[in-house]
Amino acid sequence: MSIIPVSTALASSDARFFSVSNPRGDRTFPAPPANVPRLQRVRVDTNHLVSILMVEIEAIDSKAKEALHMASKLLSNPSTLKPIAFYLETCIDNYNVILESKRRVLDAIGTGDAEQLSAELSSNVDNIFTCEDAFKKSDIKSPVMEMDSLLAKMITNSLIIAVDMVYF
Repeated sequence: MSIIPVSTALASSDARFFSVSNPRGDRTFPAPPANVPRLQRVRVDTNHLVSILMVEIEAIDSKAKEALHMASKLLSNPSTLKPIAFYLETCIDNYNVILESKRRVLDAIGTGDAEQLSAELSSNVDNIFTCEDAFKKSDIKSPVMEMDSLLAKMITNSLIIAVDMVYF
């Protein structure tokens, strides 16, 4: 399925349906009735979006540090079962990779390198899913699932801003 920005799909006069693509599966929704005003793609000032993106990157960094602290605390707890500890180590490694990528992300923003920015953010999404997949494959409930879900949403939002909205 091709990814069509929702605003573009709604602007089409003959669109009866529009689709949204996300990591958990594509969804198709009926278009709004004809009497609902159509949305048009609005170009927002790139500098403003870059500022928003940089704030989002700082928030991701903060949340990744929080996730790292939480996972490390769980790992150091003697009552944590060995299989959970093993998967927490995977998560810790991935949180560290996300934290290490911050400089590369900010450099890509600073130089206007959309490809590098997209690659770094996409890799960070993969890092979060790698952590979650480790638990899912063993049918173990992840103790960091909520944190991972929030991080995945934050990184995905940044990726959408970087790829679909900022024109370097």
